[in-house]
Amino acid sequence: MKIALHLILPALLLLLGACSSVTADADWDTNVDFTKLKTWSFLHKAPPTTGNPDLDNHLFHERVRKAVRESFAEKGLVEAKDGQKPDLLVTYTANVRQKVDVDYVSNYYGYGSYHWGGWASIDKQVRVNDVGNLLLDLLVPQDDGRPKLAWRGSAEAYVQKDRTPEQKYELILEAVNKMLTWFPPPHR
Repeated sequence: MKIALHLILPALLLLLGACSSVTADADWDTNVDFTKLKTWSFLHKAPPTTGNPDLDNHLFHERVRKAVRESFAEKGLVEAKDGQKPDLLVTYTANVRQKVDVDYVSNYYGYGSYHWGGWASIDKQVRVNDVGNLLLDLLVPQDDGRPKLAWRGSAEAYVQKDRTPEQKYELILEAVNKMLTWFPPPHR
């Protein structure tokens, strides 16, 4: 029984990880030495507006900021104190767009090796789903005062309206963590 449990548990964990609804990606400037970046701050004190009432509220923005703080703390990055010049400036934007998913289902009925004497049908199923996108930009302050984009992460997931506040936070945290899988970027 112990052997079966040792074989089943890793497979189950792998399967649960594959069920994640968040996809993420990142891109970065290969000329930036990310190992020297130790402190960070949000670029804007006020959250960016999107024009979408589901996103333009303090609950959503506090969840994103909390997730960034938690993820950066796990990576050893320290949030800069007021008046302290940070190594990284963080900004983000979010949007919700509609995505059309089309599935074709084939049904063959009949008998014999080539279904002769039967019939076939192809059903098309069309669904329109809301997909939320979160972009996380990490900028490096420059001597001229204009920050330069050093790293960008993007994540998307299907939006479900029936999530609890805790589930909403967990989804945002998962998105931020998946993006920050590539931060700091691997050395060349």
